[in-house]
Amino acid sequence: MSSPGPKNRVVNVNFSPTPKGATTAHASWRPALPPFAQRLGWHDSERLFFQVFKNSVQPMSITTLAEGRYLDVNPSFVSLLGYERHEVIGHSSLELGIWQNSAQRAELVRRLKTDGLVRNFETALRGAKNQTLIWLSSADLVEIDGESCILVISDDITEQRRSEQQLRDVSARLIRAQEEERNRIARELHDGLNQKLALLSVDLQEFGRTQSDLDVSQQMNSFSLRLQDVSADVHGLSHRLHPSKLDYLGLVPALKSLCQELSGRRGLHIEFINTQGAAEFEHLDKELALCAYRLVQEALSNAIKHSGAVTARVQLRSRNHVLYLLVTDSGKGFSVDVAKQKGRLGLISMQERLRLANGKLIIRSRPNQGTQIEARIPLPN
Repeated sequence: MSSPGPKNRVVNVNFSPTPKGATTAHASWRPALPPFAQRLGWHDSERLFFQVFKNSVQPMSITTLAEGRYLDVNPSFVSLLGYERHEVIGHSSLELGIWQNSAQRAELVRRLKTDGLVRNFETALRGAKNQTLIWLSSADLVEIDGESCILVISDDITEQRRSEQQLRDVSARLIRAQEEERNRIARELHDGLNQKLALLSVDLQEFGRTQSDLDVSQQMNSFSLRLQDVSADVHGLSHRLHPSKLDYLGLVPALKSLCQELSGRRGLHIEFINTQGAAEFEHLDKELALCAYRLVQEALSNAIKHSGAVTARVQLRSRNHVLYLLVTDSGKGFSVDVAKQKGRLGLISMQERLRLANGKLIIRSRPNQGTQIEARIPLPN
C-alpha cells in the first residue's frame, strides 16, 4: 500500500480504543473515499482498507497523537521490530523505547500539528532485540472518536542505509590511501630525486670551472641552469602532491601560498581573503584542513583550465562552528546540471571529500556569468 497522498487523506475515523493491555480494537473508518471505493458499499470499502492494512508489506501503525500509544499495528510492523502484537498494543512508542531519539517524535508531532501530514520522514528506531532500523515514513493526522491520532506508513530502508555507509567507508579508505601515496611520492621526489638533481647541478658547475675551454665551461653552466629548472619543477610537483606548508604552517599560510603559486597562470589573478587571521584556524583538525586545501586546489585548477577568467577570489572564514570556503571567478561559467550529468571528476572529488567531512557543496554558475563554489564544513565544538 502506498502512502496516502495529500489529496487522498483519511479525515474521519470512528475508532474505539480498548483498555491498556488489550490485543484487539474495534474501528469504524470514515475516510475521504476515492471514486472506486464510492462505487463499493461502505462496509466493503472498510473491509478493503483493513485488508490492505493487514496484508501490506510496509509497516503501518495507528497511534494517539498526545501519548504515542499504539491503537493498531499490522503484522509487518511487529515482524520487523521483533515484537509480539500484545507487547505493542496499548503501550506508547516512548514507553517501549522504539524511538532512538525521542526528539524525532517531537519533531514529527510538531510538523503534523502544523501541516496535518508529513512525507519522507527518516527515523532511527530500536527493535525488541535492541537492533537499529531505519525507516522512511509518511504520516497523516487523523481523528478517532474525537481524539487526534497518527496514521503512519513506512518503508524499511535499513539495508539501503547500511550499504550506503559501507560505500562511504570504502570511499574514505580510498581517499586516505590516495593521500598517503601522494605523501610518499612527494617525499621521494623531494628527499630523493630533487636532492640528486641539486647535487648534479653543483657538480656540473664545479666541472665547468675547471675547464680551460670557454665553450665547454659555458655549456656546463647551461646544463646546470637547466637542471636547476628541472629541480624547481620537481619541487613544485612534490608540493602539489602533498603541501608541506599545510603540515608545518597551517591552513591559512598554505592557502595563501597556493594562491600566490597559481596566480598568473593563463592570465588569472587570484586574491586570497581571510579577515579572521591565521590563529583562528591553526588548531584545525589535519584531515579537515587537508579537505579544505584540496577543495580550493581543485576549484582553482578548474578555473585555470576551463573558465577563461582574469580574476578569482578565495575567501576563508568561520562562523558558528562552520568553516566557509568560497572560490569565485569571473569566467565564462557553465551549466551545473550538465556538469553533474557528465560526472566531471573534479566535482565528484569535491563532493566526495565534503561528504566524508559531513560538509556541503554549493555551486552557483551560469554560462557567461562566472562561477562561485561554496563549501561548508562543520567544525568540532
